[in-house]
Amino acid sequence: MRQRSSHLNSKQTKALVLKVVAFALLAVVVGRLFYFQVWHGRAYAEQAKHNRVRLEILSRIRGRLLDRNGQVVAENIPSYCLSFDPYEKQFVSKDVEVDEVLVRISELLGLERLEEWRALVERGKEVPFRPVRLMCNLDITQISIIKENRARLPGVRIEARPRRHYPNGELACHFLGYVSEVTGTELKASGEDVYQPGDTAGRTGVEGGKEEALRGRNGKEYVEVDACGRKVQPTPDRPPLPPKEQPAAGKDVVLTLDLGLQRAAEAALEAYQSGAVVIVDPRDGAVLAVVSKPGFDPNQFSVGLSPEEWNQLNSHPLHPLLNRVTQALYPPGSTLKVLTAAAGLEENATAHEGHFESCTGSYRFGRRVFRCWREQGHGRVSFNKALEVSCDVYFYQLGLRLSIDKLAGYARRFGLDERTGIGISGEKAGFYPTTDWYDRQYGSRKWGKGVLLNLAIGQGEILTTPIELATFCAAIANGGYLYEPYVVRRELSYGSQWSAEARPLRRKARAFVGLSESTFAALRRAMEDAVSGIQGTGRLAAIPGIRVAGKTGTAQNPHGEDHALFVGFAPAEAPEIAFAIVVENAGHGGSVAAPVAGRLLRAFFHLPEIAHADTTQSEGSLETE
Repeated sequence: MRQRSSHLNSKQTKALVLKVVAFALLAVVVGRLFYFQVWHGRAYAEQAKHNRVRLEILSRIRGRLLDRNGQVVAENIPSYCLSFDPYEKQFVSKDVEVDEVLVRISELLGLERLEEWRALVERGKEVPFRPVRLMCNLDITQISIIKENRARLPGVRIEARPRRHYPNGELACHFLGYVSEVTGTELKASGEDVYQPGDTAGRTGVEGGKEEALRGRNGKEYVEVDACGRKVQPTPDRPPLPPKEQPAAGKDVVLTLDLGLQRAAEAALEAYQSGAVVIVDPRDGAVLAVVSKPGFDPNQFSVGLSPEEWNQLNSHPLHPLLNRVTQALYPPGSTLKVLTAAAGLEENATAHEGHFESCTGSYRFGRRVFRCWREQGHGRVSFNKALEVSCDVYFYQLGLRLSIDKLAGYARRFGLDERTGIGISGEKAGFYPTTDWYDRQYGSRKWGKGVLLNLAIGQGEILTTPIELATFCAAIANGGYLYEPYVVRRELSYGSQWSAEARPLRRKARAFVGLSESTFAALRRAMEDAVSGIQGTGRLAAIPGIRVAGKTGTAQNPHGEDHALFVGFAPAEAPEIAFAIVVENAGHGGSVAAPVAGRLLRAFFHLPEIAHADTTQSEGSLETE
């Protein structure tokens, strides 16, 4: 009986084990079915659908950029791109390897870009079931090679897409900006409805600032394909395809840019290696021209920069990608004597006809001697004459009657310590020191009062951008209104015609400086004498028939030769143009920057150019700071 019972128990145990094994196997099968059909069902369904249905992105058209007179400064031209779909049927079934096709393309086109393409395909997996754009701007030979070898290149297609084109090359490059391909991070952050792999986005200038208006929207179309990836007509026995979504073009953007004036401004700086010019309308803040030299050709970015080209641009000693108008900080030099003069009049530290100690070429303060730019001095000068001849000794004494914080307060009124708000990305704010700042830097009262003398003539720790100097000058010109400079005049439907409208636009000022009218009148009169006066340091900015007001500046540069500066506006009695000019490492403002201003003003008022010899004829006898 024991044997029989033991035999039964053994059978029961085996049966139980078999049942457990069977259930375990069934659980594995059910689990795998759940994994494939439920957990990853959507992905596999999408992959199965992709075997017969292909999504094609219908490229949007980026809006154009027009100057204020309707001339096109950025447009779109046809371009052909090489796209690769790593989810093609042959790759999914492992009949062909992705890398094998990439190698074939590289060999056929004779390009050593295999590693770059592998990286692009890998990055493209972040957005599944989307083709990857390997390269654009194919020439006719490359297109022919790809088409002739189509049977050997599964997943490879040639797409026609618009490419950004700047017909004037480098002209106004920092104003306009450039576009380049979106990154993987941008694709993730924006979502596929905003950007697709291979799309471009604005990076700097107006292209970057108005990206949302300019970019438009891509369209979508689902098409049925055969095993070779060729389009076929859909059949009634299959589910209908999603409806086609047409692309939407971006807006055309009309700029405040005056293309003719921009050309003149760039031509005026052609003799110098580096510098900046910015021109605004003092009546409303419209930015008419922006020059930052050296520049770059934005078409390079549209075509696609090689790593070598990018490194060359990025490591250039003169930094061509830097927008000097909004991002470079310069000591303003004697251009800011106008600020000291304004503070002196408002604080009753000087009078319109007031005199200080005679200028003998230097001024002793404590144990230090502060020099005037004119070695033999200017003698006794009035307020007006001091600005005309830019007498340092006069402004040393005026500064001592004021204070650091009072000067800083007036700088703040004119917005010289903050961004102007111009619609160009990356703008920096200027800096004007206060007593608190000196205390933090050097310790409480462990610095000398002599710093005030340097600040009074625009030297020391003061830093400004050219756009800040231009808006400062515009506020002097228009009676104290600080307008936020703007670069976009209007947005239009793509392809719309535009004809120039009367300027300026009626805009509300962001701030009012709050000086008396008599102070503004005295400043304008003195700045006019600086250009038209017999001893004016800005005489080379004068043009016939137009009353020009301006102020020269020569800023000390610890890295080389002095920077030459000039700020001004015209006509003095009813200003239509205000500007700031910086020529780096070039010498004196009166002999270098003032003639640049003269060329700009001739272009603006449509006066004939004069020979270079005539422009510099008096430089030998002209004394400039």
